[in-house]
Amino acid sequence: MHIKLNEKTAGRLRANLSALGFCDVGVVTAIGALVSEGSDDIDAIVDAIFVGEGFAEPDLADRHLRRAVRDAVVAAANDSEA
Repeated sequence: MHIKLNEKTAGRLRANLSALGFCDVGVVTAIGALVSEGSDDIDAIVDAIFVGEGFAEPDLADRHLRRAVRDAVVAAANDSEA
C-alpha cells in the first residue's frame, strides 16, 4: 500500500504516534527523512518508525503494536486528504 507522506501528514503522524508512546527524537528524525525522500511505501514507513524508536529488527515487533503504528500512518494520510 502506498500513501502520500508530506509535511501536513508528518505533523498528524507525529501526533498519532505520540498517542501510542512513540515520542523519541529518532522517530521525529525518521519521519523528517521520509518526508524529504518522498517515501510512499507504508511498510517502509512503519519500519523506519520502529527503527527510529530503537527497534533493531522492526519485523520482530509485537504484531498488535505494528498494526497500531500502521493504522496511525494510514489515519494521518487520510486526515491530510480531508
